[in-house]
Amino acid sequence: MSYEKRQPNVLFIMADQFRGDWMSCVGGPAKTPTLDAIAKEGVVFTQCSTCAPLCVPARIGLFSGKYAHTTGAWDNQKFILSPDANIWSKQLRDLGYDTSLFGKTHIHGGSGDIIGREPMLNLYGFDTVDEITGPHASCKSRTHMTERWAKLGL
Repeated sequence: MSYEKRQPNVLFIMADQFRGDWMSCVGGPAKTPTLDAIAKEGVVFTQCSTCAPLCVPARIGLFSGKYAHTTGAWDNQKFILSPDANIWSKQLRDLGYDTSLFGKTHIHGGSGDIIGREPMLNLYGFDTVDEITGPHASCKSRTHMTERWAKLGL
């Protein structure tokens, strides 16, 4: 029987307004059994910091590896990361990974028709996209989640 060498799975979780040092697996006060189980199987980065304290510049920096003074993303403006940018999601895809995005990237301008922006997210390196907006923008955005809500009459 032949065994192929398999690439490790990569699950990258980025949360807004969530301090990683609050997870119970690192001694924090919150009860986070699911995150603790995921952490036990992988790597937890405990010495990280962000180059920007706001959502958009922090996410643009995380995707691109560049500081705000280089990207020009200084605040939560409608910044759009260039589809030509050299970002880690493209690199993973180019290494043969199937890449999926679930949740919010906030790297392409915010609200509106998010489903219509899926081709841009494909250019960012994501094969499968189920993006949402932030909680306040969900009431005025079209996403797969809001479409599911509409079908349920919500």
